[in-house]
Amino acid sequence: WCSTCLDLECGASRECYDPCFKAFGRAHGKCMNNKCRCYT
Repeated sequence: WCSTCLDLECGASRECYDPCFKAFGRAHGKCMNNKCRCYT
């Protein structure tokens, strides 16, 4: 687990962009182990 990971199931990295933007203000992230990891 990491501080920039979201407990959100994903199937593709693009599914993480909007949640990452809402959570951290940047629409950058990737799908790792079916969870979103955001880049900040």
